Amino acid sequence: MDTASIEDALSHLGLMVSATAGHGLLCGLICARGYVECEVWLALMDEDNLDQLTSDEPQDLIAAGGTRLHSLDAGEDGKLLQELHRDTLRQFSSGECDFYPLLPDDDTPLEQRTDALAEWCQSFLFGLAAGGIKDFSTLPEQVGEISRDLVEFSQARGGDAIEHEQDEFAYVEIVEYIRVGVQLIFEELHSTDDAPSNDKILH
Repeated sequence: MDTASIEDALSHLGLMVSATAGHGLLCGLICARGYVECEVWLALMDEDNLDQLTSDEPQDLIAAGGTRLHSLDAGEDGKLLQELHRDTLRQFSSGECDFYPLLPDDDTPLEQRTDALAEWCQSFLFGLAAGGIKDFSTLPEQVGEISRDLVEFSQARGGDAIEHEQDEFAYVEIVEYIRVGVQLIFEELHSTDDAPSNDKILH
């Protein structure tokens, strides 16, 4: 599943967020809560709802989502977002460490990929907060350390457009750290017994 198709689906549904930001938000919510309904994720991507985010319960935004929540039920765009939601839940709960952040492909200039990576991290952290995790000091030590690293990565910028081999290597290393680190956050916060059931993931 590529960023361009997700970007188009979000735009067609009137959700003015990037595919990278949308996926980061979804992953943060899942890591914080263990499971999140697709409709809740959609409501949180609606900028009209952001000002109403005043509690630790993102489900409170379902009622505020109005007819936009029902748009997922119709059309290929809604189906694509539902597929991304299901696939992401499966990646976290499979136990096979096959989670991967949704980022631009390798043909995209490194500067743009770096900015997208920072945006993914920003949205992931927002998802954690929306899911109720706002104080990293309350987290298990390793989880808190990874979360603080994500704060640092969220401030990265592409900078010089000239690409060097060492910069490309550093980018790949950071993506792998995030991939493994975010999976670890999920596993540390949600034991196997607490993982979402197949019924939830399939529906």
